[in-house]
Amino acid sequence: MMLEKETQGGNGAVFFRRAEREELLQEYRQALEAKAVCRCHFDFCDPEYTDATIFALGAAERRLAALIKTARKEKVTAWRRP
Repeated sequence: MMLEKETQGGNGAVFFRRAEREELLQEYRQALEAKAVCRCHFDFCDPEYTDATIFALGAAERRLAALIKTARKEKVTAWRRP
């Protein structure tokens, strides 16, 4: 996911459009929630489903890692810049 950039201010600082930043943060929050759900499924699943829940938990963790990598690459932060 590449985010479009726009420059603001005289110093040439690059900021992402607010909507795109919020979209990435919302996707991150959803991924965190999905990981928590997968963890609960793992904690309470039948032994027959252990492999499937481990796979789902691993996928959720990799999705979070990818979103963090994208946020770092695009210099997106959760707080507002002054």
